[in-house]
Amino acid sequence: MNFGKDSAFWVDLTLCFYDLVITNNAKLGDNPCPNHVDRASLSLGLAFRRYSAYKNKDEVLMKILLVEDAPILRHHLKTQLEAIGNHVYDAENAEMGDYYANQYPIDVAIVDLGLPDMDGLDLVKKFREQGLSFPILILTARGNWQEKVIGLESGADDYVVKPFQQDELWARLNALVRRSAGFIKPQIEAGPYRLDLAKKSLTVAEQEVELTAFEYQILEYLMRNHGQVVSKQQLLDQLYSDSEGDPNVVEVMVSRLRKKMDKDNTIKPINTIRGQGYLFSISCK
Repeated sequence: MNFGKDSAFWVDLTLCFYDLVITNNAKLGDNPCPNHVDRASLSLGLAFRRYSAYKNKDEVLMKILLVEDAPILRHHLKTQLEAIGNHVYDAENAEMGDYYANQYPIDVAIVDLGLPDMDGLDLVKKFREQGLSFPILILTARGNWQEKVIGLESGADDYVVKPFQQDELWARLNALVRRSAGFIKPQIEAGPYRLDLAKKSLTVAEQEVELTAFEYQILEYLMRNHGQVVSKQQLLDQLYSDSEGDPNVVEVMVSRLRKKMDKDNTIKPINTIRGQGYLFSISCK
């Protein structure tokens, strides 16, 4: 298996085996140290997510809400989307979908119209009434144009009719997320920095800078939210699906990003806002 020059993959994989070694030697009674077990699992997952991204360079990693009551379709979609590095919050009904939408950071939602406890259109309307602005793609068997118009007028951003091709669904999700963030092209530019959302890479003054999976995720979130203060918790939510990560990890990642992006400490792209979080200070386009 050839991983090319993606050294970030090897960093994550090395961290995984380091934590497994620590786990084997650090015991709490007769049980392995849970922190290192979790970190080992996370590092291994990140390593192979890096490899998946390396093999599928046209894809952008996302946190996706999937509200679909058909268990087989829901399972297949979740499996396929997570196999290429996304995190999927899957819900079998509107009540569960509403809970996920309000408790977790969502980049894009896929909502089926034929839900058991509420019509999908009503759920879309509810999201918008709650002030939730993430893009929504309706997934349904209803194919007439009147239904499409009603769905879009309810607050959805796009519409895919079953049966569908996975490649089409994935392309539409990518386009929705880029448009919602204000970036039509699959890259973000800010001064001497260019973040390629497809290749998951950073260049500084046309020179490529290698990033680990954590570093890339934090930088992408900061650049997508340029000019806004981003809290440590928001950044942790990007790294850990259970939101129980160590805030010190964010501090370490931001420190490493600063050294890689601004060796002379002259541009200062990432500012610390005391007691609030971090601010990417350069305008992005």
